[in-house]
Amino acid sequence: MDYQITTKIHFDRILIAQAIAEKIPILSIDSIFDNYPIQRLW
Repeated sequence: MDYQITTKIHFDRILIAQAIAEKIPILSIDSIFDNYPIQRLW
């Protein structure tokens, strides 16, 4: 899987990377996470 994390908010990058590595969902209302191969709940 080849993708780039393009969000400019550093903490979001950490959350995205962790969610991908651990295969866990993110609990957030922010739709920016929909651009990545993770599950967003809310």
